[in-house]
Amino acid sequence: FKMRKYLVGGNWKCNGSQAFAKDFPEQVLNKLSFNASAVEVVVAPTNMHISTAQQALGNNVQLSAQNISQFKNGAFTGEVSAEMLNDMKINWTILGHSERRHVFGESDEVVAIKTKMALEHKLR
Repeated sequence: FKMRKYLVGGNWKCNGSQAFAKDFPEQVLNKLSFNASAVEVVVAPTNMHISTAQQALGNNVQLSAQNISQFKNGAFTGEVSAEMLNDMKINWTILGHSERRHVFGESDEVVAIKTKMALEHKLR
Protein backbone atom coordinates (compact mmCIF):
# COMPACT_ATOMS: atom_id res chain seq x y z
CA PHE A 1 0.00 0.00 0.00
CA LYS A 2 1.56 3.25 -1.14
CA MET A 3 0.41 6.38 0.62
CA ARG A 4 -0.62 9.23 -1.62
CA LYS A 5 1.12 12.59 -1.30
CA TYR A 6 -0.82 15.72 -0.57
CA LEU A 7 -0.33 18.75 -2.81
CA VAL A 8 -0.44 22.30 -1.50
CA GLY A 9 -0.29 24.97 -4.20
CA GLY A 10 -0.22 28.73 -4.31
CA ASN A 11 -1.14 30.53 -7.52
CA TRP A 12 -0.04 34.18 -7.53
CA LYS A 13 -2.36 34.86 -10.49
CA CYS A 14 -1.65 38.31 -11.98
CA ASN A 15 -0.10 39.71 -8.80
CA GLY A 16 3.35 40.41 -7.43
CA SER A 17 6.47 42.46 -7.91
CA GLN A 18 10.18 41.75 -8.17
CA ALA A 19 10.53 42.58 -4.46
CA PHE A 20 7.70 40.19 -3.50
CA ALA A 21 9.07 37.42 -5.76
CA LYS A 22 12.41 37.68 -3.93
CA ASP A 23 11.24 38.39 -0.39
CA PHE A 24 8.27 35.99 -0.03
CA PRO A 25 10.33 32.86 -0.79
CA GLU A 26 13.20 34.02 1.43
CA GLN A 27 11.06 35.20 4.35
CA VAL A 28 8.18 32.71 4.24
CA LEU A 29 8.43 29.75 1.85
CA ASN A 30 12.00 28.73 2.66
CA LYS A 31 11.11 28.64 6.36
CA LEU A 32 8.17 26.26 5.95
CA SER A 33 8.42 23.02 7.88
CA PHE A 34 6.59 19.99 6.48
CA ASN A 35 7.09 16.31 5.77
CA ALA A 36 8.26 16.30 2.13
CA SER A 37 7.59 12.58 1.83
CA ALA A 38 3.88 13.26 2.54
CA VAL A 39 3.34 16.74 1.06
CA GLU A 40 4.47 18.58 -2.05
CA VAL A 41 4.35 22.38 -1.89
CA VAL A 42 4.26 24.25 -5.20
CA VAL A 43 4.00 27.97 -6.01
CA ALA A 44 3.07 29.53 -9.33
CA PRO A 45 4.36 33.09 -9.74
CA THR A 46 3.64 35.15 -12.84
CA ASN A 47 5.86 34.55 -15.85
CA MET A 48 7.47 37.95 -15.20
CA HIS A 49 8.54 36.89 -11.70
CA ILE A 50 9.25 33.18 -12.11
CA SER A 51 13.06 33.56 -12.49
CA THR A 52 13.31 35.81 -9.43
CA ALA A 53 11.25 33.36 -7.36
CA GLN A 54 13.30 30.44 -8.69
CA GLN A 55 16.55 32.07 -7.55
CA ALA A 56 15.12 32.84 -4.10
CA LEU A 57 13.44 29.48 -3.44
CA GLY A 58 15.18 26.80 -1.42
CA ASN A 59 14.75 23.09 -2.10
CA ASN A 60 11.61 22.52 -0.05
CA VAL A 61 9.12 24.33 -2.35
CA GLN A 62 8.69 23.59 -6.06
CA LEU A 63 7.93 26.05 -8.84
CA SER A 64 5.09 25.97 -11.36
CA ALA A 65 4.13 27.96 -14.41
CA GLN A 66 0.55 29.24 -14.47
CA ASN A 67 -0.04 28.04 -18.02
CA ILE A 68 1.68 26.67 -21.12
CA SER A 69 1.10 27.13 -24.80
CA GLN A 70 -0.66 24.49 -26.84
CA PHE A 71 2.17 24.97 -29.35
CA LYS A 72 5.85 24.08 -29.34
CA ASN A 73 8.49 26.82 -29.63
CA GLY A 74 7.81 29.14 -32.55
CA ALA A 75 6.28 32.44 -33.65
CA PHE A 76 3.61 32.62 -30.93
CA THR A 77 3.95 36.05 -29.31
CA GLY A 78 3.45 36.06 -25.56
CA GLU A 79 3.28 32.27 -25.17
CA VAL A 80 5.38 30.06 -22.91
CA SER A 81 6.14 26.62 -24.30
CA ALA A 82 6.64 23.36 -22.42
CA GLU A 83 10.17 23.30 -23.86
CA MET A 84 10.89 26.63 -22.15
CA LEU A 85 9.80 25.20 -18.80
CA ASN A 86 12.03 22.16 -19.33
CA ASP A 87 14.92 24.50 -20.11
CA MET A 88 14.25 26.45 -16.89
CA LYS A 89 14.00 23.20 -14.86
CA ILE A 90 10.38 24.01 -13.94
CA ASN A 91 8.45 20.75 -13.55
CA TRP A 92 4.90 21.96 -12.92
CA THR A 93 2.19 23.87 -14.78
CA ILE A 94 -1.42 24.76 -14.09
CA LEU A 95 -3.82 23.79 -16.88
CA GLY A 96 -7.59 24.04 -17.26
CA HIS A 97 -7.99 26.84 -14.72
CA SER A 98 -11.51 28.29 -14.64
CA GLU A 99 -10.23 31.80 -15.44
CA ARG A 100 -8.47 30.52 -18.57
CA ARG A 101 -11.73 28.89 -19.60
CA HIS A 102 -14.18 31.69 -18.74
CA VAL A 103 -12.10 34.81 -19.41
CA PHE A 104 -9.94 33.56 -22.30
CA GLY A 105 -12.38 31.02 -23.74
CA GLU A 106 -10.17 27.94 -23.51
CA SER A 107 -12.18 24.89 -24.52
CA ASP A 108 -11.92 21.29 -23.37
CA GLU A 109 -10.12 20.60 -26.67
CA VAL A 110 -7.46 23.26 -26.03
CA VAL A 111 -6.97 22.06 -22.44
CA ALA A 112 -6.57 18.50 -23.75
CA ILE A 113 -3.93 19.63 -26.27
CA LYS A 114 -2.06 21.52 -23.53
CA THR A 115 -2.30 18.51 -21.19
CA LYS A 116 -0.86 16.24 -23.87
CA MET A 117 1.95 18.77 -24.47
CA ALA A 118 2.67 18.93 -20.73
CA LEU A 119 2.79 15.15 -20.36
CA GLU A 120 5.03 14.78 -23.42
CA HIS A 121 7.46 17.17 -21.73
CA LYS A 122 7.22 15.41 -18.34
CA LEU A 123 5.47 18.34 -16.66
CA ARG A 124 3.27 17.65 -13.69
